Amino acid sequence: MMESKRIFKNAAFALLIVGLFTSAASAALIPLTLDDSPDLFSSGIDVVYSGGTLTATGWTTQMDHDGDGDYTAITENTSWGSFSLSAAIDGSGALSSGSVTLDGEIAGLGYTSGTLLTGTLTDFGFDETGGEILEFVFTVTGGDAAGLYGSGPVGMIMNSTGFDGSWGDGFDNYNEDWGGGPMTGNAQSSTAPIPEPATLVLLASGAAAMLLKRRKR
Repeated sequence: MMESKRIFKNAAFALLIVGLFTSAASAALIPLTLDDSPDLFSSGIDVVYSGGTLTATGWTTQMDHDGDGDYTAITENTSWGSFSLSAAIDGSGALSSGSVTLDGEIAGLGYTSGTLLTGTLTDFGFDETGGEILEFVFTVTGGDAAGLYGSGPVGMIMNSTGFDGSWGDGFDNYNEDWGGGPMTGNAQSSTAPIPEPATLVLLASGAAAMLLKRRKR
């Protein structure tokens, strides 16, 4: 009986170590893995970072709600839907607060309130080597598509943001060739649920097996 308790304790410790390792690895967020669907696609996003605040505004244009690869157009007042994100990020790149709103309608899915998805930012990642990709994690707080996205964490990957690897200075992804007007950017984003780590059970069982093998010796 004592031997079984020790084995169980060692196996539990292995699971804890794997969990801590997974948490530490996921804290960097790069690269963030998203489910194939549901996926809200946004484009023409203007990204500006100034005075410790990151703002991103653009259009939410399409949604793949069932993973078949066919995207349904999003409308809002006979135009595309809108995209809005605001985040408080300090000079070290640490997120303290933020929110995201994706507006629009998809009549075929019964999404007619005008708000598709809203959320509160909980985590943030970026490439310190200077890649323009920014990644966000948020908790869903409302919107017609909230039920489709479920209660788990949702991720957003945004490219062409103008980020150069440093939060010491402000930046803007203004592109004069995109849209033909001032304060216009060309970032794009994908917003989808974050899957459970598929390798967690395998890693945990492997670690537990190693402990059991050592114990037998």
